[in-house]
Amino acid sequence: MKPLTRRFSAPTVALAVAILAVACSERTTPTEPASFVAPTPTPPAPAPTVVPGQPASLQGSVRSYGPLEAMVECQGKSTAIATDGTFSLPGLLSGPSTVTVTYSYRTTSGATYSDYENFTVVLQPGANTQTFTVY
Repeated sequence: MKPLTRRFSAPTVALAVAILAVACSERTTPTEPASFVAPTPTPPAPAPTVVPGQPASLQGSVRSYGPLEAMVECQGKSTAIATDGTFSLPGLLSGPSTVTVTYSYRTTSGATYSDYENFTVVLQPGANTQTFTVY
């Protein structure tokens, strides 16, 4: 094998060595911005404090695959859903509660199927809106 100086001229070899030396020793200067600056994480906002026992109400809707009849019950108060699936339940108290949705619908064979689902909610003082999905 021929030495590099016989394949390439001496100035070409010197230039290649100089370029490699500079490329291998390249460093950022203090005035150059870093290529990646990690964003400062934002802490999550604290959850609002629930004041239990304050007047509250619950309104919203009950959704499903098809038409159904349903009752929404919370804190001993209940109401039937409207034909569009909406409901309004006044006279509740704020704080953690369980909402029970009792529903029934007709199957394609004409039989009536009934069931219920419990949902845990935390009622804030004042009006609360919630959508419940049952299957």
